[in-house]
Amino acid sequence: MNIFWNLVSYEYKKIFKRKGAVITLILAAAVSLFSVFGTIIGYVYDSNGEPVMSRYDDMKIDRENARKLSGRTIDTELIMEASEAYSKLELNSAEKYTDSEEYENYARKYSEIYSIVRSVYNTSSERFDVEDFGNMTVEQADKFYEMRRQKQEQSIMQTKMSDTAKQSVLAADTKVEKPIMFEATNGYTRFFAIMYTTGIIIAVAAAIIFAPLFSGEYTSGADSLILSSKHGKNLLVWAKLFVSFTLSAGLSVILTVLTYAECMAIWGTDGADAAIQLQVPMMSYPLNMGQCALLYSASGFAACIMTAALTALLSAAIKAPSGTIVIMSVIIIAPMMLNVSEDIVWLYKLFCLLPSNMMAFWCIIDSIQFELFGLVIRPYIFTPVFAAIAAVIFGVSAYRVFGKRQVN
Repeated sequence: MNIFWNLVSYEYKKIFKRKGAVITLILAAAVSLFSVFGTIIGYVYDSNGEPVMSRYDDMKIDRENARKLSGRTIDTELIMEASEAYSKLELNSAEKYTDSEEYENYARKYSEIYSIVRSVYNTSSERFDVEDFGNMTVEQADKFYEMRRQKQEQSIMQTKMSDTAKQSVLAADTKVEKPIMFEATNGYTRFFAIMYTTGIIIAVAAAIIFAPLFSGEYTSGADSLILSSKHGKNLLVWAKLFVSFTLSAGLSVILTVLTYAECMAIWGTDGADAAIQLQVPMMSYPLNMGQCALLYSASGFAACIMTAALTALLSAAIKAPSGTIVIMSVIIIAPMMLNVSEDIVWLYKLFCLLPSNMMAFWCIIDSIQFELFGLVIRPYIFTPVFAAIAAVIFGVSAYRVFGKRQVN
């Protein structure tokens, strides 16, 4: 066992002696940190292009407005109170309504309530905008949760899932506490948005760092020496794989924790127990913000491990590290530019299992379920489990491929 750990130490030293690997790690940390702070740098401009206030001050106003409403249920009373505030807006003005004093003094406080209500009442056939919200009646407000359920049922029943999966999703919504209590959740909503960028950064960094894991031995000619060494075919290969898994895991944990800590420090820690429906009103899962943050982080962690394992496999199969980097870049970046229709469920769900999509919040909370051997499995459960299994398969495959290349 001491030999194994000596080999692990040796492989770690090899990685950190490469300037490219060290620079990649530093850049990954720097870009990840800046992606959080970068969103509050600069100014907010009015419709005339004039600076109104700094983005940081603008963020603080939104945070305080949300905190003022925390603890209130989203019911007829709150909806009508928000509607009355929006009714004061001059919508015929040439300037944007968000630039007006009426918006700052009355409506802005309820902007999140408007967003939640709009997501329920807005449909493909009937548009619901600021003017409609300002003219809401008590009867309309009374039907908020009824309208939400109707829209949800319509959306779910139109999918190509099996009837069992459809009923499973609709049944889950009955466990969501209603009326939903409003809470300030700025820190968590920002974390969900920024973690996607952090996840992509980790995946790209892993691809660059581990591309020479095996192929570096081919280009340097060291593969023949490894073949003739006592532990070249077994312990050294496992040591390489162990290093790729642990380093990618460490990078994922560190950058995820830093992203979370920054978001909480800037936007506030409020809302861990708040319903996720405050951000995604039509979601059926009875989860809170804290649970979603944990599930999202777990999925991103597993996706990064899978990415490292796939990179190791390609590194064992391709002689030049550059080839591995190119292929992994395509695998990571291409899905960000593509869309797959939900009508072809099996293809859509496979698309969700690509590394970059596993790091997207929409994939984890998706209402389209995974169905396997008659079982209906939630995306936030299936995704990390699949990634973990795939990582093991890729790792074992890399071991075998490298062994065969040594024989040749």
